[in-house]
Amino acid sequence: PMNAEEIKAAIKPIHPEWRPIVLRPLLSAALAEVGKLAAVGTIHPPAPLVFRAFWDPPVHKVVLVGQDPYPNDTACGLSFSSYKMTPSQRPICALLDLHGSDLTAWTDRCLLLNMALTCVKSKDHVDAWTPYMISLVGAIDEFRPSLVWILLGAKAQELAPHIKKGTVLQWG
Repeated sequence: PMNAEEIKAAIKPIHPEWRPIVLRPLLSAALAEVGKLAAVGTIHPPAPLVFRAFWDPPVHKVVLVGQDPYPNDTACGLSFSSYKMTPSQRPICALLDLHGSDLTAWTDRCLLLNMALTCVKSKDHVDAWTPYMISLVGAIDEFRPSLVWILLGAKAQELAPHIKKGTVLQWG
């Protein structure tokens, strides 16, 4: 399970403007559920990268939401981004004409989120994160009402009813 030190390491780099939005009451419940699921295997991404999407100031124009992190050591805390190309990334990278799998350079204009901020190799954590993510998305939508939300896949599209002010595009 994520211990107190790992949780502190994950929360510490969150940009100060994001803190009141990200540090929501439902976060504790999500982390408790993730702790239980840790018995199944190694959590990805590593604890310090769980909130990687929120390290930069909130100046984004677009939010790209996927399902969950890549279930291996390539997960970097940003949706559709990894340290090494995975088979499931190839079509996305080809579609976007990308020559690599690390989307860190996008973080100044695109918030790269997943429905689940963690996973293990054999089990996604979407159910553990869903209540928190619904709350978080609503708060982001209030905070930045002009965002364009791109929801990729059925799990991410479950967020659409909770986005009241931004523009929602759904694919997949």
